[in-house]
Amino acid sequence: MPEAENAFACICKALAEPMRFGLLSRIAQADADGGEVGCKTLVAEFPVSQATISHHLKELQRAGLIESRMDGACLFLRPNAEKLEAFCDELRERLALNSVRA
Repeated sequence: MPEAENAFACICKALAEPMRFGLLSRIAQADADGGEVGCKTLVAEFPVSQATISHHLKELQRAGLIESRMDGACLFLRPNAEKLEAFCDELRERLALNSVRA
């Protein structure tokens, strides 16, 4: 499988999991508000264990959808806007949504 095809499939797989999509939505919301969201905030807001949150965040990072930085013992997350835009462009292309409709 070509690298671009594999990357597209990896993102689709990551987003197919409702918890991951919810986490990405929350991370994007914080970014839209001008900041990042801390991992501890996500653990407090989602009804699953810290280990489950960590697993899903790892999959989102592996797909390239989020970026993180450490500040002391705290992990802060933000969406990878470039990767998300490229994925959306590719999705539109694959679904022929960029074509002019009569």
